Amino acid sequence: KEAASSVIVSFKFYGNICGMFKLIVFEVTFRLIVPARATLDALEIHTILQTPAVKQLRAIFKESNQDFRLVGGAVRDMLIGKWPKDYDFATTALPEEIRRILEEKGVRVVLTGLQHGTVTAVIDGVSYEVTTLVGDNNASHHLSGDCSGTFEDLWRFDAEHRDLTINAMSMDLDGLIHDYFDGQQHIKDERIVFVENATLRIKEDFLRILRYFRFHASMCQHNNHDTHQLEAIEKNAAGLEQIAGERIWMEIFKFFSKNRAPVLLETMFACGILPHITLGHVREHHLSKFGSIHSTQCDPVTLLVSLMDTKDQFDTTSSVWCLSNAQKRLGNFLIQHRPQPVSWEMAQDLRVDDYPLEHIVQYCHYHERADIGEKLMLWPAPTFPITGKVLLEHGVAPGKQMGKLLEEMKTRWKWNRFQLSREDLLSKLDELSADVKTQ
Repeated sequence: KEAASSVIVSFKFYGNICGMFKLIVFEVTFRLIVPARATLDALEIHTILQTPAVKQLRAIFKESNQDFRLVGGAVRDMLIGKWPKDYDFATTALPEEIRRILEEKGVRVVLTGLQHGTVTAVIDGVSYEVTTLVGDNNASHHLSGDCSGTFEDLWRFDAEHRDLTINAMSMDLDGLIHDYFDGQQHIKDERIVFVENATLRIKEDFLRILRYFRFHASMCQHNNHDTHQLEAIEKNAAGLEQIAGERIWMEIFKFFSKNRAPVLLETMFACGILPHITLGHVREHHLSKFGSIHSTQCDPVTLLVSLMDTKDQFDTTSSVWCLSNAQKRLGNFLIQHRPQPVSWEMAQDLRVDDYPLEHIVQYCHYHERADIGEKLMLWPAPTFPITGKVLLEHGVAPGKQMGKLLEEMKTRWKWNRFQLSREDLLSKLDELSADVKTQ
């Protein structure tokens, strides 16, 4: 209430009567619809909608007599009290119209998704996706001059074909939210619900099954699933086999980072989802390990490895899901070294053997010894004082024997916890060389 008064007073100060009237409507609207858990107040939302780029886009489409709204995740985020990371917009204009409208006003356009009805506007180096509404035949007639449909028909039809009710809301740039399927109530009730018909929404894109669980992990504090939602998921789980592996990994990567991922992974297991995403070997002991090591410090790859018994299983999944080379290296490192329980000495030895620090830290997390990982990050790792050049200077011929000698000297150095100097090691050169020759 105090925030609203201060805003209105500021408009009175400038004497902008129209602006004051608009703000009053804006404030009343948000006071009615923002759930109690939200932390962004009307002034903050007004600030978001009044950023220069958003104002510029609004003016451009208003001048062209096209409806233009903020849609999807940005609206959802504002209602749960988060400042949006991305701004996605929808409009009644067709893709080529969007392109023409923007370019005529000097806005740089990137045609990244024209085939999907999306044009990207770049303003001050920031990208804003603008997408043509999904429309049915009746509602779309007005776009070609037939007024048998309405703008509102188009917006409702577009919302109906989004995945979840919490993602199906739109907001006009006066701050008025259009919520056709009770998304705000579902946010308040902490319920994740497919729009209208769960089976139809899932069949439009089977990846929505994984999105359901990701948003449940983000938005809900309890494992409160509607029975018919899970039934639709279970019946259509096989459709995930049609989804490109990299899309699966993108969802799983985000899902693994959520606090409630362990309990929801158990629900996915019970629904029979895992066999359809190359995780058919997962059993209850894998879920237990996943839950025991899950934390915000665990890399998603580390969590994935906890669901694997063998390198072959990891290689298959990492190939299908298109993990990056860096992610594959981390996974293979963990599988190679996890049989050995972690200790401070083991972590030190791995570090002086030039394994990546982040790999060793994840190895510590895998064995639930984050304390060792934290200690290692502060440890100034010593450098092995002997090199091939040093041995050449002391008469050791290059070749396999030199490599074995270097390995043996480094082993002695590690046994003595890095206390042997170059001189100490060279004093044992003859002895170590003889040992190497007899191996």
